[in-house]
Amino acid sequence: MSRKLLNSRPIKMWIDGKVFNIRKFKNISSSNKCIEGDNDEENKKLLEIKEENGRFCASFRLPKLYFTKMESLPQFDISKISEDTETEILYPSAEDGEISFKSDNVQQLIQAINHIHAAVAEVRERNMAMQFVCIPCLNKNVQTNFENLKQELLEMESEILGMHESIFMCPKKLHVTIDVYSLMDDREQAEAIKALNDYKTEMEKVLEKTGPIKLGIRGLSCMNNNARKVDVLYANVKMMNETEEHNLQNIVNDISKHFFDRGLARKYQDNVKIHMTVINTKYRRQNGTPKRKLRYKRQSIDATKILEKYKNYDFGHCNFDSLHLSHITLKGEDGFYKPIAIVNLEPNKEI
Repeated sequence: MSRKLLNSRPIKMWIDGKVFNIRKFKNISSSNKCIEGDNDEENKKLLEIKEENGRFCASFRLPKLYFTKMESLPQFDISKISEDTETEILYPSAEDGEISFKSDNVQQLIQAINHIHAAVAEVRERNMAMQFVCIPCLNKNVQTNFENLKQELLEMESEILGMHESIFMCPKKLHVTIDVYSLMDDREQAEAIKALNDYKTEMEKVLEKTGPIKLGIRGLSCMNNNARKVDVLYANVKMMNETEEHNLQNIVNDISKHFFDRGLARKYQDNVKIHMTVINTKYRRQNGTPKRKLRYKRQSIDATKILEKYKNYDFGHCNFDSLHLSHITLKGEDGFYKPIAIVNLEPNKEI
């Protein structure tokens, strides 16, 4: 079966302490032809391939979730990969451990590893996001203005199709998302913590030139072009007194790229969509229904009147004084998302 590569930026993925450039395939299946890639020589060095008794050997460690989830990928057949690449693959079952490769031909060994790497990358992309990096927007004035807007919109509930109290963000969780991740175990989380802490040096360079950064939160927009069917309504966020060189878009893009280059992002973002979510219809629940539903049909809102009346709504401003790496589904003691790590960029003080 011939293989067609996807036309996209190569995936970078942190695997067992090293960052590999991974070629993503349209199908995770075997191939009768050994395909050489531009990154094979670089990956060969990272793999630390050894020669033992006339055979080439390599191995790397994966969290157990990858092993279990790879088995459920369509067309993934490790026996076929082993047969077609003439490579012996020793595959742990459902436990953290090393997956090992042995072959008489180094290029066939690399090809077998390429297939497994592609499957690992596919697992991470398909897996639900579990962590994210964000900028908290927790100034009391911003929260008060958010609550005021929420109250006014609920008073218009009869005029706004789909409006419901449950679809609003919690004021204690207001934030700007930079990127989301699927970190499968403590080692991957530890690498993300290190990446966050390492970026503090870059932010300190920016702060030396800009001084303390304040964010202005003003105006409402929706994620799609049809205001009559909106699932996400958000506030626009910008640095106050930003310049062409120093602005929020450049900063969040650089943070996103930093995590991509460290092999932690699920995909590359050319331009981060800067927003502070106000309404998200995925949170919708009616009285008496469970807080979480596994499957449901989203009910959009008609945001036409909201955008007509509140397009330039001013939420106020807040300090950009920290970056959080947090759990998406867990709540901390302060009501914000439970942190995995926090980098403080300046003393925490109210504006």
